[in-house]
Amino acid sequence: MEAEKNELEKTRDRMLGFLVTGSFPSNKQVLSLIKECLEFMVEDAIKALIEELPEQASNENQIKVLNSLQCLESVYWNTEFDQNASAFSQDYTILAFNWNDNLAKNAEIEKVSVLLTKLFSMKMSMEQLLMACRHLLQRVNEERNYAIPVSILSKNYLEKLLGEDK
Repeated sequence: MEAEKNELEKTRDRMLGFLVTGSFPSNKQVLSLIKECLEFMVEDAIKALIEELPEQASNENQIKVLNSLQCLESVYWNTEFDQNASAFSQDYTILAFNWNDNLAKNAEIEKVSVLLTKLFSMKMSMEQLLMACRHLLQRVNEERNYAIPVSILSKNYLEKLLGEDK
């Protein structure tokens, strides 16, 4: 139990540390909301470990988490995320989903967090695909410089075949 508590606190500190760096593409109000939600969601997770968790999350906290997820969605659509911001957003979304699943049971939070999880995983897949295409294009360009073009090879072969028939 103590190890899980320490792990949760480390995760919270790591995520808060990322927000403090200013690398997350958002305004101060959104960052403040995300920090506040992060604090109480991790606090509730720690309470769950020692079985002091309330039966239901307050409506105020549910609204804050929902608003933070909606802000995160807006930031996703309107700005470019680097890999660290994307990883933070995925971690935050998973934390919000689990918090909701265990405590709030709010259908709207579930819907937005599932959407964000899919968006962030798709974005990572698209980035990986883009990197693979760039690598492949580089390889094709390198090959093109060294290999005989197929059209020349085919033309010579065709001329040889036609020449043999005569």
